[in-house]
Amino acid sequence: MLATLEEAGLGEGADAHLDGIRSAVWDSDELLLRLGTALNEAGRTIDGIRLGLELRNRERAWDCPLLRVVYPFPYRKLLTARAEVLGLDPYLVAGLVRQESAFAPAIVSPAGAIGLMQVMPATGRQLARASGVRGFTTETLENAEINVLLGTSFLAEMLERYDGDVPLFLSAYNAGPTRANRWRRFPEAGDAPRFTERIPFAETRGYVKNVTRNRALYRWLYEDEN
Repeated sequence: MLATLEEAGLGEGADAHLDGIRSAVWDSDELLLRLGTALNEAGRTIDGIRLGLELRNRERAWDCPLLRVVYPFPYRKLLTARAEVLGLDPYLVAGLVRQESAFAPAIVSPAGAIGLMQVMPATGRQLARASGVRGFTTETLENAEINVLLGTSFLAEMLERYDGDVPLFLSAYNAGPTRANRWRRFPEAGDAPRFTERIPFAETRGYVKNVTRNRALYRWLYEDEN
């Protein structure tokens, strides 16, 4: 299937023929699952994940093959190596990237955040200077290796700032340190489930829950392969 995709020009960044291939296999759940896997392997993770979710909408059970399509792990060596250098949980990094960008290296958010870890250009410029990355431009953040280098540096810095409190750190990553510092004074701080439910912003509350779920799923799906 992957070879067929490459022959059809469905590598990363290409759109031709995908609709035709999808239509041809639409009535077969197993072929759709294989197509989703192949799309993920070809770097088309957004399309692969969508196909997996479509299968779930057809009431397919959450079995391991479907979970691997909906929660793929591209850039695994890059993410785990960088996590090891910084003493981070690689499954937290993977869960965050899955939530932020669905592993699409050139994606840009409406707010202007770029790449795998959705780094804002101004933040990226500061991190690049501190990390010794030369010639930084906004487009630099589309480079997966540099984006992960800078994004994980920021992640490690924020985790240290919040004493390893993951829900609080994720709140800061999503809503900004100013708000997280204010929420840090909630009596529920330190109790992950209760603090998460206390987060005032529905978007941030959902973000923390989603990344926490992603982290657990990535550990369950991929830990035995290390």
